[in-house]
Amino acid sequence: MKSMAIKSDMESKQKMILGLFWTTRKTIRTEGCAPIRIKKITTSTSEFEPEGRKLLKLSDEIMDDILENMEKGNNVRFDLSMGEKS
Repeated sequence: MKSMAIKSDMESKQKMILGLFWTTRKTIRTEGCAPIRIKKITTSTSEFEPEGRKLLKLSDEIMDDILENMEKGNNVRFDLSMGEKS
């Protein structure tokens, strides 16, 4: 899956959760229960990447930036790794 656009009158947070849900569901169906990791999140104002071997978590700061960009109509890019090879 290269990209996803949700055109609805839902709130930005609901759109983001729905997008992550469907991406995860598709991965589970094709890869099995292999790990899914967020490698990088890119907004119009910031890039978020995990530090070292840590996992990238959706902290309040990251969520606020994502939702603010979505509400302004800007694209938010999630780079995910799926499966055992990351």
